[in-house]
This record gives sequence, C-alpha cells and structure tokens, in this order.
Amino acid sequence: MNKYILTSLLLSFSSFISMGLSAASESFCDNYAKLAVAQYKASQDANCNFSGVRWNDDIEEQKQWCLTVTEELASEETLLRAEALIQCKSKTAKIKSRLDLLSSRPCD
Repeated sequence: MNKYILTSLLLSFSSFISMGLSAASESFCDNYAKLAVAQYKASQDANCNFSGVRWNDDIEEQKQWCLTVTEELASEETLLRAEALIQCKSKTAKIKSRLDLLSSRPCD
C-alpha cells in the first residue's frame, strides 16, 4: 500500500474524531468497519503480521464491536491501527533500503 492510501485512511480517521463522545451510531460504525477492514488489508499487503481482534477482515464483527462503544473509543482504535501501520511500513522501508544498499555493492 502506498503512502497516498495511508494518507487517505488517516484523513478518513480525522472525520471520526470530530464527531465527539456520543454513543456510536450505525452510520458511524459502518464507516468504522470499512476503515478497520481496509487497515487490516493494508497490514497484510505490508506483511506486518499483526494479529488479534483489532486486525481482521470481518466487517460485521468490526461493526458490531463499534456499536457497543462510544465513537471516541472506536476512533481511538482506528488511530492505534493507523499508528501501527505507519510504524510497520517505516520499519519495512528501512529494511528494504538496507537490502537495496547491500545488493548494489560490488562483490570482491
């Protein structure tokens, strides 16, 4: 996943933050679930190897969880996934850069 998609995901998250502390609505949770699944797929594409209930592609499970919490808490989950993705992609980019550097060196 490129940085433009990740940026789009983070911008989508900012709209969640502005909604406040009220109980999560069905439309909010629809969007939450779609974004949670997109973040999971991004983690798979980046080989991040995340696991646990936060990381899955079950859109209905994500939505049902969201409906049991406040929008603030659901938004925090979205942010935590976004931060984890950024860290994973950064680490992956550093490793790739080092491997590219090593492979470009001539062998003696």
